[in-house]
Amino acid sequence: MASTGALPGTPAEWKAKSESLGWKTIHEYGLGNSSSKITEDQFLLLRTLWVKYTPDDLYRRDRALWIDKSNFELAQKFLSSSAIAPTWKKFLDSTSTPPDTLEKQGYDGLHTFSLVRYHQIQSQGLKSNDHDSVKVDMSPIAKRTRNRIKQRVAAQSSPTPGPKLTGLSKSLEALDITKSNPNQPPTTPDRGGGGSNASSSPPTPADFSSPFEDPRIFEAIQDEQIVNTALIEYLNALAIHCKDLKANWSLRRLPLITRDHQGQKIYEARVDGCLERRTDRKPLAVIEVKPFVRKKKLGDIRMQESAQMAAWINSYRPLNTDPKQENKRLMISQDRHEIYLTFAVFGADYVDYICDKQGIDYNKPSFLQMNEYGPFDVGNRNDMEMLGELVLGYALAESQ
Repeated sequence: MASTGALPGTPAEWKAKSESLGWKTIHEYGLGNSSSKITEDQFLLLRTLWVKYTPDDLYRRDRALWIDKSNFELAQKFLSSSAIAPTWKKFLDSTSTPPDTLEKQGYDGLHTFSLVRYHQIQSQGLKSNDHDSVKVDMSPIAKRTRNRIKQRVAAQSSPTPGPKLTGLSKSLEALDITKSNPNQPPTTPDRGGGGSNASSSPPTPADFSSPFEDPRIFEAIQDEQIVNTALIEYLNALAIHCKDLKANWSLRRLPLITRDHQGQKIYEARVDGCLERRTDRKPLAVIEVKPFVRKKKLGDIRMQESAQMAAWINSYRPLNTDPKQENKRLMISQDRHEIYLTFAVFGADYVDYICDKQGIDYNKPSFLQMNEYGPFDVGNRNDMEMLGELVLGYALAESQ
């Protein structure tokens, strides 16, 4: 198992990087943080390990770890012999056709996959900027006093004391806890100056700076929509005619809220889409996109995706509580024209940790392991064929 470089890939690497941390849990650290962007300390407190693999590692070696054989074969059969098979083959063949030639020929022969290929080509032509929209809000938003925070720190069983909380903004005490649930739209905390009217007067548009004032951010948001459209259309084209699939790929920007054991909101993450089971809209996989290639901001992307996965586990806790069995979840990421499948693995002990179960031993850490496979290139025929069988097989298995 190879290390991923700057971020820990093994428990030993995590231990070496986290020894200097004063806090023991993400729930305590989140109380005193005032930044919306995840920090390295917060990432370490999420207890996440990243391991990198290739597409062939997944398709030819590890597939059985994540997708059961029967559903994978069902996906293969559907794509090779159902009514969609001729269109699927034309789509795969089109990946080797130059964009200019394809535009002259027209996309109509691709039918269900015509818009897929159109937006994939657009994603391939995006400029290489590294600007992004905020997906994780780690800033404090609950109504918490210094006394309450100190009580939590004093209640820790660990002999290592937490750092003193000096310099917290006065506005921290004026912020109200939202009573939203994971199906409600994302909330935006009041980040005013904390004066006497800060909690009583509703904010006006002038109180907030708009990301559209920065043309680079505006362009990044536009580009991100292209990438998100390309990925969602690809996934839906694979699934829309498959009658055995009991779930839908959705553009819903699912809010995922991490709460402590008392229900207080620690941080909020949002993803760009999800696979929803039709019966109860439970998310079976989540989608995350970026308008630039992954290597440009690899550490930042992985830290953000760690926070999103941890929030998903906290918001939708697995039914399996057997300490001897592991849980798995899938995040599908498209960064510009490259797609990654990241399979998260975690046990019941990690669920206890991220959900702030009281009485657990923080000195015996449990981990969330993120197994990243990719990139699958949207302009590579073999990659698109492998990816189609893999994601359809996974969706079939999870939606049963």
